[in-house]
Amino acid sequence: MRYRVLVMLLLSSLLLPVVSALAQDMCAVSLGHVTGAYNGQIPISNDEVTFSIRITNLSQVYGVVGINNGFEISGSDPAVTWNVTDTGALQIMYDIFDLVFAFSFHSVDGSGADTIGVRGCTMMGMPLPGEYSDTAYWISLTVTDPANAGHQICLDSSWFPPSGAWMWTYGSGAGSFPPLWDGPHCFNLYNCCEGIRGNVDCDPTGENDIADLVYLVAYIFGGGRAPMDIATADFDESGQIDITDLIFLIEYMFTGGPAPPDCPQAFRMAGGQVPISSSCGTT
Repeated sequence: MRYRVLVMLLLSSLLLPVVSALAQDMCAVSLGHVTGAYNGQIPISNDEVTFSIRITNLSQVYGVVGINNGFEISGSDPAVTWNVTDTGALQIMYDIFDLVFAFSFHSVDGSGADTIGVRGCTMMGMPLPGEYSDTAYWISLTVTDPANAGHQICLDSSWFPPSGAWMWTYGSGAGSFPPLWDGPHCFNLYNCCEGIRGNVDCDPTGENDIADLVYLVAYIFGGGRAPMDIATADFDESGQIDITDLIFLIEYMFTGGPAPPDCPQAFRMAGGQVPISSSCGTT
């Protein structure tokens, strides 16, 4: 009996680093960064928005040998639509989870709620080491319908079929635990062209300023990136962007030229913004 108690105490002491680490107000799964969002807002355009997911093994002792996490993409209104364009992961995820590392897709139709599962399991590879922390995988999408303006698109954790519980498994018999997630993350959707034309760089303020002029010069003469929405820079409403549009903007900004024409009616904002939410502690 005494030996049994000693063994139980020994096992408890071995598991303590895992349990104590997971009990901290820290997130093992978090939204590392978003490419294509500006100050918590996403422009409506053909450009991809990429959600990069960071994973952190909070245990200093045990490696992670299995991951099972799902993510739900949804809109603040049933009418919000999007298109999932890509998923991917760093090579280290395939090296560590060598038995399987895969994405699974459920009702991914760009409306209502899309669910994407991420599964990984180690066979011969080394476990995800203690204190590992880096961007591991990503989900990309586009939001192109101007009618989405004024609403939100959100990324959150999710169960996924057939038995996709939110769970990580640790090696050496340490057990399985649900990792903390720092979401949900919600982003306001806005149109680049709102009011009058001229928001060439598509920043959320919608103002016409020197940054828009620099953007347009770089695009026309320096091989810079094209405007996300052609209407923002098409001042003569010709359907294309050229030197005439640049001259129009210069005259408007510096010589008292006429104001740019209104944005096309289809690109007027629907209005309304909701604060971005977050439910987890420090990452």
